[in-house]
Amino acid sequence: MNIVYSAAAAVVTGIVFYILSGYAGTKYELELERKNDWVTDIRVIVIASLLTVVMFVYFLRKFETIRITEAILTIIIFTGMGILSVTDLKKKTVPNRIILILLICWAVINGAWLLLDLDTGLQNLAYSVLGGIVAGAIFLLCYLVSRGKLGAGDVKLSFVMGLYLTSLRIMGAILYGCILCLVISLIFVWRKKLTMKDGVPLVPFLTAGMLLTYLIV
Repeated sequence: MNIVYSAAAAVVTGIVFYILSGYAGTKYELELERKNDWVTDIRVIVIASLLTVVMFVYFLRKFETIRITEAILTIIIFTGMGILSVTDLKKKTVPNRIILILLICWAVINGAWLLLDLDTGLQNLAYSVLGGIVAGAIFLLCYLVSRGKLGAGDVKLSFVMGLYLTSLRIMGAILYGCILCLVISLIFVWRKKLTMKDGVPLVPFLTAGMLLTYLIV
């Protein structure tokens, strides 16, 4: 049954992301490649595949201990980060509306968690708030030091990521994401496809860092 439930969670995540990506593509004019009504953009397909695989592995490992509220939060943040990766890759934008939706979903699910199990709910809330504060502070400092070269949307998103990933995972996600961003950027500079002054979309790397963290922790 572990495999069945894990596969179900993985498939739901991939399908929800795919459907919402198509909607976001229309809403934000992302110019996603389509064939009739189906999105065929390689970015969407690759991200959907990664989200599905990591979700399956994570649920399979944590099936015995994961709570329903944790499961829902995980599906939401995976889907949200996937969609924001697409918007960042296509338009270099991190829509405030999507960040707000993620924040509202977090508040609703955690409110339900507190009602269902006050003790563990309070414990998770403390970890979540700490994660949000730490991640938000790090990115806010980077935003100030870079004099706005780091987008304000990335700062807001880092705070919301911290709420979802909590203090237990957020530092790993940021670290892995930044390392991947640095390595890929240097490769592109070396191949003369980027210059040191060019910006790169950060959200896909943060998403990759998040997925690595969920595989490890």
